Amino acid sequence: MTNSRTIRWLLLISAVVLLSYFGWQRFHRPDAAAKGESAQKSGAPAQVAAIPVTVAPVVKTDFPVYLNGLGTV
Repeated sequence: MTNSRTIRWLLLISAVVLLSYFGWQRFHRPDAAAKGESAQKSGAPAQVAAIPVTVAPVVKTDFPVYLNGLGTV
């Protein structure tokens, strides 16, 4: 009983460690930081994608509010 419990804990801990490692690699890529540093060293300006913006006149209208819920109040 003790051996099986120990094995389960070791498997759980190793799974958490592996998932943490792959998550870290996914969201904190070292190659992206290296590219940014090399671009700054070369003096190239950072290229930022333009975000389109539109303008519309203000209109006063009713705003429909729907409350969907279960239970009693």
